[in-house]
Amino acid sequence: MSENTQKYKPIILKSLFIIMILVIIVLLAFAVIRFIPFMFSSFASVGSSVKSPFSSDVEIRLSENDLNSNEAFRLYWEYKGSKEGTFNLNYECAPNLGLVVVDENNTELKCDTNYPLSASDKFIDLKAVSARENTYTESKISVAYIDGTGEEVSSASEAFSVTNEGSAPVNDLSGSATISSQGVNTGGGDTSNNDNVDTDDSTNSNTPNNNQTVSNVPADLAIFNARAISDTIVVFDVTNIGGRSSGNWNFSYTIPGEGLQTSPLQLSLTPGATIRYTLTFDDIPSGNAVISVDPTNSIRENSETNNITTVFVRGDGGNGDSSDNNYDSDDEADLIIRNLEAGYMSGSRFREDDDIDERDDAAIRFEVVNIGGESTGTWRFEIDGTPYDDSNNDYRSGRQSSLRPGESRIITVEFENPDAGRYNIEVEVDSDDDVDEENERNNDDSVRLRVRD
Repeated sequence: MSENTQKYKPIILKSLFIIMILVIIVLLAFAVIRFIPFMFSSFASVGSSVKSPFSSDVEIRLSENDLNSNEAFRLYWEYKGSKEGTFNLNYECAPNLGLVVVDENNTELKCDTNYPLSASDKFIDLKAVSARENTYTESKISVAYIDGTGEEVSSASEAFSVTNEGSAPVNDLSGSATISSQGVNTGGGDTSNNDNVDTDDSTNSNTPNNNQTVSNVPADLAIFNARAISDTIVVFDVTNIGGRSSGNWNFSYTIPGEGLQTSPLQLSLTPGATIRYTLTFDDIPSGNAVISVDPTNSIRENSETNNITTVFVRGDGGNGDSSDNNYDSDDEADLIIRNLEAGYMSGSRFREDDDIDERDDAAIRFEVVNIGGESTGTWRFEIDGTPYDDSNNDYRSGRQSSLRPGESRIITVEFENPDAGRYNIEVEVDSDDDVDEENERNNDDSVRLRVRD
């Protein structure tokens, strides 16, 4: 080999190496240009077939989310997509809870089991049943849209609750005090001439609100508005000001001169729900009634500092100071209206709402209290401005039974099939002036209601 050949050999090898590298780069570039569009096209195809978990083509709605046991409700659904298919219904298992189809067969639906719905239907009537008394149960109902291949295309869910109040805690004798309760939102007679109006004097309802939002804030039971309304009657409200339902609970109270007593088990309170209790004592001296909610700390609460209060009671066997009580025993009877609210009826339950739909059965609810010193005897009330278009739309109640000093009564009046419009509903108690009252100028109140068409 010549000397020149030996001299140029390294240069030739380097050149061949560079050429090979360039060829490889060109081949890779060609592959990228050739195949990348197909790759992105495939990804786009996959992406278009996967629905976002935050959107749904199925919408559902319940006519009522907070139910009493054996109360019927309606489930509505709608699919807004374009695929052909059918619907399935499903609900989560919960203790002692069942759903029944309101039909000729009263078909029972098993939990966590798909139940086929007719593709042509838009709603189904169901009934929620809780098999255990004095319980509050939460669950979730779902509707899924199934395409022709049997695959789930989309679904939606709605939370609901079922309350079985049983017989407690209303008029349940505990120690020497009678306990009665009524649901409240913070804040019966002859109806022969009023075919569309229904009255209800019941004070037996625990009314949780509609808020089903799950919160990280624990339940928090607090006592509000504790007061003596007569020598032997104490009233107080318990509100769940926390973020979760309380579960079952109880309270304790002292009877002046007798010691500590404990209430029966109370129903769960949802966030924001309030229940009002009345303790009626018998033959007690004057003294303090100490009320404690959840005295055994069985509920994990956001605060334990608002669970106790003290109320002075004059008693019917003592001579205590009456300055804390709301009436003077030397006065005549005196009827007043408290907590007048407008709303609608959901089954047997009143719902506060001053803006309702024409399809709802309108209602008002109010408390009548005798703040005077004598019993009232029988009396009536009248309602002007009821939610109807005709000119003769006033309501006159039947005879109401007598109220003792300090006694109160919750009255609910229902107006079936109201007419659309804006109404100022006025209520007057003792409208016939049957009661000799200490003050005749505090017998009326009014509330506004809008009925939308």
